[in-house]
Amino acid sequence: GGVTWTATLTPTASITDATNLVTLDNTGVTDAAGNAGSGTTDSNNYAIDTAPPAVSSVAVPANATYAAGQHLDFIVNWSEAVTVDTTAGSPRLAVMLDSGGTAYASYQVGSGGSALTFSFSLTVTAGQVDLTGIVLAASLDLHGATLLDAAGNNATLALSGVPVTSGVLVNAPVPAPDPVPDPTPIPTPPPVLDNDGVPDAQENAAPGLTPANGGTTVAGDGNGDGIADSQQAAVASVSFLNTPTAQSNPASAPSVYVTLVAGSVEGKIDSTNTHGATLNNVHQLDAPADLPAAITMPLGLIAFTANVQSAGALETFSLYVDPTLAVNGYWKTNAAGTWVNLASDAYGGKTVLEGGKLRLDFNLTDGGEFDADGQADGVITDPGAAGFMPLSIVGYAPELAAGTHFWF
Repeated sequence: GGVTWTATLTPTASITDATNLVTLDNTGVTDAAGNAGSGTTDSNNYAIDTAPPAVSSVAVPANATYAAGQHLDFIVNWSEAVTVDTTAGSPRLAVMLDSGGTAYASYQVGSGGSALTFSFSLTVTAGQVDLTGIVLAASLDLHGATLLDAAGNNATLALSGVPVTSGVLVNAPVPAPDPVPDPTPIPTPPPVLDNDGVPDAQENAAPGLTPANGGTTVAGDGNGDGIADSQQAAVASVSFLNTPTAQSNPASAPSVYVTLVAGSVEGKIDSTNTHGATLNNVHQLDAPADLPAAITMPLGLIAFTANVQSAGALETFSLYVDPTLAVNGYWKTNAAGTWVNLASDAYGGKTVLEGGKLRLDFNLTDGGEFDADGQADGVITDPGAAGFMPLSIVGYAPELAAGTHFWF
């Protein structure tokens, strides 16, 4: 119409430039009376971002010593902040150890920004294995996930030539033989291994919970069922550091025990054995750096995997914590990225006081919205948090016994 002219400019791919102008040569334009324009006119500044985010380095904790079977974290650092969408799956990192073999490290939900955390359980033979020569696979495996920067560019997953910035030593001591064999040894029963990834000695040191029926308190029985947790594959009592930054900045934080139960019925293993769930790799992660100001996570995240009876099954869990931590729910992000309390009526859970401990009951479905790997494969992957958010934000109170109080 002689008033507005429109042109489309297509920037070159793989460019990030915050300073750009379009300059119009006015001498090439005349008005209806034949008057020619003069000089030039500059547009306002505009930014171009067509460069995908790329991995800049991969780090493992420096000068750390791990025992066989513990989880090892890899921090994947990016050239810029990325957003991870795990709706259709969860990314994973293939790691080839110089001791032989390949392992997949799974993405830890809650890590983000320009540094993503991937973890896996080490499997090493007796002796010392120097992992300074860790070799990464050629690329990350999206495994159905999406990684984008703020401009919507898909992440470049190539890892060729990306160095591992620090090494670790994995220490699995070789048992020393008895120098003077006893000619008439007294046989001792072997320890009961529940394969939940928590050392038996640590579980046996957990404070026992007095059974609800008033029976004898058993040492190492964190859920009060009368059986030591080290003998139950569906119960794990773990010593956590009382800080939301146990990984990145443990400082001198004191220890506090938490007890996790899979296949739970009011905090106890289902006596009918219809669940058959087992726990693996129960460990502590830092609280997410981008938490809303209204929510606190005194212990950071609790991460674990649970083998369930069948693919796609719904499993019930209970988490026992010290009530002095002042938490009011088990918190996770839903598909919209909103923090929700699974230990509430709205999600089929509840919060109760039992024997001087706070019990958070919640449900997770294999392959469902809150299963971090997004796959109905018989394994639930969960990082969640015992946290606190005010009632005015949550919208509903926990179910406590009559005459008790809670924090809001």
